[in-house]
Amino acid sequence: MEKNKMDESSDETKLQHVIKVAQLLRGDLQQALDFHEKYFQEILQFPFVKTLYKVYDSELSEIANPIVDDVSWKLKPLRFSDNLDDAMQENEHMQMGTSLFELYLVLQRFAIMAQNIRTLDLGELKMQNYYTWFRKGVAHWLEIALFKALQRIEKAVAIDALEPVDSNVRYSSSAVDTLTIYYQVRTFWSQLAWPDVEGSYSFIAIIIQDICRCSVFYADKMEKKVEGMGETEDAYEKKFEVTN
Repeated sequence: MEKNKMDESSDETKLQHVIKVAQLLRGDLQQALDFHEKYFQEILQFPFVKTLYKVYDSELSEIANPIVDDVSWKLKPLRFSDNLDDAMQENEHMQMGTSLFELYLVLQRFAIMAQNIRTLDLGELKMQNYYTWFRKGVAHWLEIALFKALQRIEKAVAIDALEPVDSNVRYSSSAVDTLTIYYQVRTFWSQLAWPDVEGSYSFIAIIIQDICRCSVFYADKMEKKVEGMGETEDAYEKKFEVTN
């Protein structure tokens, strides 16, 4: 713990520091579980891994909780505009929100590890409530997911040649890309694996709303792309070409 103390004070540095510490502790516990536990049990009848986990649980909670709280309260709503590329440059908190999600996943794995340690009372462990520190962060991650989804949809429409992806279907490449983006949102939700089922309903409502927003955004972009495609014009007059 001592040699992993922070030498900088930026929020990003703090997040990366806690991520590193959590990974080291989990690795140490896994090694103890794989190699040392059986000797302590057989020779000393001492629950080495259980004792070690409880110590690490307390230490990690003491380090991570204040930093997560501090960073979460500094996160600001993303600014959406017609030009998504320019808006992305303005949203300086996007990277910090991404690092916060990385930390969430690392702490999640640490907390889940306790389930593999016999006779360990999960109710007395501080890290089992890790997810409650991230409630504000989840809202920010959903904003990031929406922002990136809109940006990818815009690019998908821009490069769409408006030709069927194969002879058996009538939809073009941007429809496939947009569906893939929706699957990525689903993957994010699966990774989040929010432990509080009832508490997750509000997040699910936001996700449904965001997918609807993305669908409308896609339809609007496609409408603008195909607008006027049936028109031809020569030097004498404007003519309309009717296409199937």
